[in-house]
Amino acid sequence: MRNPFTSLPKKKPETRYYVKTYRQATPIIAAVNIYSGLASAILTYAIDEMNVKNECEANLQELDTALGIKNAATRTKALNVLRMMNLIETSTCNRTGITRFRINSKAYSTESEVAALKSSTFNEDLNFAALDENGFIKEEAIKNFKARKPALKKVKEDKYGIPF
Repeated sequence: MRNPFTSLPKKKPETRYYVKTYRQATPIIAAVNIYSGLASAILTYAIDEMNVKNECEANLQELDTALGIKNAATRTKALNVLRMMNLIETSTCNRTGITRFRINSKAYSTESEVAALKSSTFNEDLNFAALDENGFIKEEAIKNFKARKPALKKVKEDKYGIPF
């Protein structure tokens, strides 16, 4: 199986980077591995290709082909688990169809912890609230998670500030 992710500089260095997994992230990573093998595979491939800033990119159709995903909803569910736990952040370019993945530097890094937090573009706290007392992902957390927050409706007001 080939890795559908590409490193952002498009040029792999001659030396291999070793990825550090931080101990505080182990419960989150284990819960994701137990909940979804597909989410675990996506995360593993993304980590293998991430650059110094913990970023990589992939075409979602190539990702589906490489992992044998038949339905886009299956991929979306796996990505939503990773997003909910704050392990990844994604942004898609509508023009090219390439999705950029940012891996949380509080979970994985190629540098020391201090340098990783300075150079990384994504270093939010991991979502430990989504774990139950046994360390598994709560079903209601997954059911209530929305990757895109709904837009707030604007109330029109007249020149005196009265809504209509």
